[in-house]
Amino acid sequence: MLKRFFNKTKTVNINSKQQDKRRVLMFAPYSFPPTCAESIVTSKFIYTLLKTGWEIDVIAFQGAVEWYLKDDNNILSVVRQSVHFIGSKRIQEAIGLRFGLMQWIIRAVFLGIKLTRINKYDFILSRATPLCGHLPALLVQAKTKTPWIANWSDPMPSSKAPPPYGYGYNAKLGILQNMYLHLVSRYAHYHTFPCEGLRQYYALYLPQIYRKSGVVPHIALNNFQVDMPINKQKFVICYAGSLTLRPLDVLFAALSKLKHTIGKNILFEFTVHNKLEVMDKARQYVVAAMVTVNNIKNYFQTLDIMRKASVALIIEANLNDGIYLVSKVSDIVQIGKPILALSPRIGVLNDLITQHGGGMVVDNQSVDAVVYALETLFYAWQNNELQEKYGSGHLMSLFGEDVVLETFNYIVDCALENV
Repeated sequence: MLKRFFNKTKTVNINSKQQDKRRVLMFAPYSFPPTCAESIVTSKFIYTLLKTGWEIDVIAFQGAVEWYLKDDNNILSVVRQSVHFIGSKRIQEAIGLRFGLMQWIIRAVFLGIKLTRINKYDFILSRATPLCGHLPALLVQAKTKTPWIANWSDPMPSSKAPPPYGYGYNAKLGILQNMYLHLVSRYAHYHTFPCEGLRQYYALYLPQIYRKSGVVPHIALNNFQVDMPINKQKFVICYAGSLTLRPLDVLFAALSKLKHTIGKNILFEFTVHNKLEVMDKARQYVVAAMVTVNNIKNYFQTLDIMRKASVALIIEANLNDGIYLVSKVSDIVQIGKPILALSPRIGVLNDLITQHGGGMVVDNQSVDAVVYALETLFYAWQNNELQEKYGSGHLMSLFGEDVVLETFNYIVDCALENV
């Protein structure tokens, strides 16, 4: 059992109502299409629930963050049928994101109340990215008395996040923000988190949450581990995602140490927005010949790029305690690639990979540790042992659709007992 991944205080009852078909009203501003980390994990979650027969009405924000390109022709497109969009890009550009979300909140409340009059929902589910995602649920629950589960994917508000993302759990909030957090923590019947590390972090400033909360990991979709042509001439390490507050200096300094030896056979492939910054940093460490940067792709094209690589790379920020379950982990697990995680020495990913395998995790502030990991993985690749020794496919036992759905059903049972 993992210290910062699973909820150690509760275990899943395999004989619980895991086969029940539920009807759910979900407030999830960033849920569809899958164009950012939050909308990807939410779309995959909704897709899994729909596939097992659940009925879901999702109230989403038309104007969510778009990190990936849109793609209307993929298996997640079925989620669109369950989504009620509020807002538009045109309105958001005219009045700004903040006022666009204020409009979303008001209209989401009225739509939510209307839908509860038409349908009998088993419970309300809300997701707090952005923070206002819980506000319509709070107001609709007060009006309809429908049981409510609140999900938290990141520390909220962002000022409460650990440095360098925020100012820590002791960060002072305004009166309205404090009131909002305490109302949500009090009136939601249950709270969910993607990992135990984040759950424990919330307990530092919202202690009342801990006794009525549990862990539901990000989902890795089934049947995604398909064979694709892999570059056998180069050892390709792929990174896709944001690089905000994730410095490349340690990685490129390690690569620089290897450029005259195995580095000649290593290629780092990035799919990121800040292409020029990556290449400028690579030139600074004289490793530009070993680095390539793709233009941004849609989510499924990005998965295909990772499939063709030898190893999938995760880079975390320099945190004292890695409280996050990086959403990219579930994407990598669902295609079974070995993971190379540059992470804090204490944290969720360190616990996960150290105890369950699936790759290598090293101190993200140690050049020598990264050199050692690159050499180890390279020689395993050279000896055709990489996938056998470091593949992450077996982690589907922690992130696969069936186990996450079992866990969530157990959480729902707990929430309904709190009503």
